[in-house]
Amino acid sequence: MSGFSADRQRWGWWRTLYVRAMRVMRPWLRIWRIHVRDLAETDDRLPSCELAVRVATAEDLQRAADDPESDLTQAFLEQAIARGDYCAAAFDGARMVAYTWRTFVCAPFDVKNEHDIWIRVAPPFRYGYKALTQPAYRGRKLQDQIIYATDRVSIAKGRPKGVGAVETHNLSSIRADLGRNNKLIGYVGVVYLGRRAWTFRSRGARQTGLELFRNLDS
Repeated sequence: MSGFSADRQRWGWWRTLYVRAMRVMRPWLRIWRIHVRDLAETDDRLPSCELAVRVATAEDLQRAADDPESDLTQAFLEQAIARGDYCAAAFDGARMVAYTWRTFVCAPFDVKNEHDIWIRVAPPFRYGYKALTQPAYRGRKLQDQIIYATDRVSIAKGRPKGVGAVETHNLSSIRADLGRNNKLIGYVGVVYLGRRAWTFRSRGARQTGLELFRNLDS
């Protein structure tokens, strides 16, 4: 069965066509769904986890930066730590095998291009970004464990709500996000034309205080 046929059976005609259209348009147009969640609504049905899950220490992060599979560089760590961002992770022994990052200020958003688009977040929200699970550890729902491990930190720091962004054609991630009690509140997007970039937000996204901006200092 072809990829198109498999996707059509799983998602239906319109969603499958939309995914392919957005992939073609990606160099010029990107759109994200904005999901929010009350961090106090922790899911008690989390699966058991045989790995240690906790907030990563400075030593953990330095060790991970030396691991080529971690996708963490020294420059990234220095900038994230300087902003006050923090990382929760799953550990197999001393090795960090899955993680996600949280910020109360701003973070890279769409930076794999010359425009370097970042996202800014305002109280009472914290923003989640840069999540990774190493291939050998996928399928264990480690991200569910890690996500909820960050909630206690955010609540303690006066940020009781989470906000995140998922591209509108990333159907699997949308399904996973909604399964974690996230709710759709709006959309943000970027239009790219040559060296120019225009950002836009729906009314619901604006109400969170979230905004996209071009980071000229990075």
